[in-house]
Amino acid sequence: MQKISALLMGATLAISSSAIALPAAAAQLEFSFTTESGGTGSFVLDTDTTAVPEADLPSFFTIREGNQAYLGAVSDFSFSSPDVSFEGLDADYGVFPAVEFGELLGVPEVSGAYTAVYAPAGCLFEPTSFCPTEFPIAYTGDLSALPDELSDDPEAYAQGFDLARVDEIGVITSDPLTSLSVKSVPEPGAMAGMLLLGAVGLGSSLKKRLAD
Repeated sequence: MQKISALLMGATLAISSSAIALPAAAAQLEFSFTTESGGTGSFVLDTDTTAVPEADLPSFFTIREGNQAYLGAVSDFSFSSPDVSFEGLDADYGVFPAVEFGELLGVPEVSGAYTAVYAPAGCLFEPTSFCPTEFPIAYTGDLSALPDELSDDPEAYAQGFDLARVDEIGVITSDPLTSLSVKSVPEPGAMAGMLLLGAVGLGSSLKKRLAD
């Protein structure tokens, strides 16, 4: 019994020395989706990304006040379908608070501000203003918190529309979504906290069994 207790204490101390933290809201969100063409895709959005200063925004972002760009906010953007595939792209995230998602895309039943992932990263600043890949998302987070804080609530990004491919002259090919799921990615500190709680729980369980 003493050997088991010592092992458990050692494991608990090892975890505690690296991080003692309870699970918290994650800054990263993982998106997974499917499309009508049979495509599957995913990407990760870092909601802690700092917005581009207003003076440095791409020209078409300045058409309306309040538009925000978050360069490199998206990572590991991958998609595979019979017609097109790409893997592991970094991408940018744009937010247009004054533009109604449903009104712009003709889906009035969907509420929220128009936002989109633009791939690859940096394409917003290219002279053509066209990004090869655009992924619209209806954003229902707190607009008054922008640009300082993007929501880390998966429900704030629950509605999408399509994966749009844009050619060199601006012609759009749309692959409508058939499903979209968003989930939080636990931060390292939160994972350590869960491991610590698990170790303590295991110790209590073993102690009771041995006492019996």
